[in-house]
Amino acid sequence: MDPLLLVLFGIVFVYVSASNSTILLQNKLIKKSRTEDAAPMNGKQFRFMWCLYAIMAIGLYY
Repeated sequence: MDPLLLVLFGIVFVYVSASNSTILLQNKLIKKSRTEDAAPMNGKQFRFMWCLYAIMAIGLYY
């Protein structure tokens, strides 16, 4: 398989995986904040978690 195609597939995989994991975590925290009267995840925390999930997905991909 072409190396460029593998890299493009990897980029798409990492983006989708990180986005999905972060959105699921955000939804879980929103539900938890409603029951426990706590603050939900803000934008800075969302971007930080997205970066962490992207790094983990890159590690799994390679």
